[in-house]
Amino acid sequence: MPRVERITEVVNGALDLSQLLAKTQEGWKLVAIEWHREVSEESAEPVTVPHSVEEIPYGLRVAQDCHTLEMDPLECPRPSHPKRRSMDDGSCLQHVAEID
Repeated sequence: MPRVERITEVVNGALDLSQLLAKTQEGWKLVAIEWHREVSEESAEPVTVPHSVEEIPYGLRVAQDCHTLEMDPLECPRPSHPKRRSMDDGSCLQHVAEID
């Protein structure tokens, strides 16, 4: 898998379209925008932002790189019981795919 390079730039003032175009031409892809504002204590209401949450399939967990999934041995142990031996022949992920 190719290595991903990330940078964070602090924007002072208005965001300029020419800055975005220049970064795009350099091969960068815009992946997030973070908004900040000052509010008075009395009018501070929590802002709810809709976000997409995708469930992690059973038998998997988020890997240490925080970008990929990997097999979770706690959710997919290798059974040692003879009646469950068929699962020993394949990976947990294969069995999870069959269930879904």
